[in-house]
This record gives sequence, C-alpha cells and structure tokens, in this order.
Amino acid sequence: MLSGSPPLTGTGTVRIVVQDVNDHSPEFARQSYRTTIAENMPAGTVVLTPIATDKDSGINSKIRFSLLGDKVDRFHIDQDSGVISTAVNLDREESSEYYM
Repeated sequence: MLSGSPPLTGTGTVRIVVQDVNDHSPEFARQSYRTTIAENMPAGTVVLTPIATDKDSGINSKIRFSLLGDKVDRFHIDQDSGVISTAVNLDREESSEYYM
C-alpha cells in the first residue's frame, strides 16, 4: 500500500541477457517480469522469481543466474534458483531513481 499525498513511486528496469554456448539456449517462462517492491522491506525479502529452462541434457542444462549493472548491490540473486531478494533495506530517499 502506498501512502502520502500524492503517493510517491518509482520505476526501473533490469534487463536479463542469457548467454549460452551449447545446443539449446535457456528460455524464460515469460518474455518480461514485473514486480512491485514496497519501501523499507527488510533485507532478504523475496521480490521476484524468474523461471527459465534449458532443453539441453546433463550439465549443459544447468542454468546459473546472476545480476549485472549498477544498483545490483541492493539485490541478491540465488545463482541456482534465480530467486531475487533484497540485499539491503530499500529506502527511496537514498536515490533519485527507484531500484527495480
């Protein structure tokens, strides 16, 4: 729930680039993901779980997730599951742009 009059919001974009060198490239379940992150959520709060699969077999089907770009220190991504969570308590006043 947003509070204030008018409520303040911010937006940002995280672009995910998939690199793959074997037969089949990983595919995400959705072309894009959107999430809302409330201000002052404690560190460790899950904010998004992207889902990807790879049609290769064995070790070649293993997907590793990572975050790139600026502001990535504010978030953590589990390299195996892709679960994205806050790494810090987010505060909108700390930055002129919102986080994700």
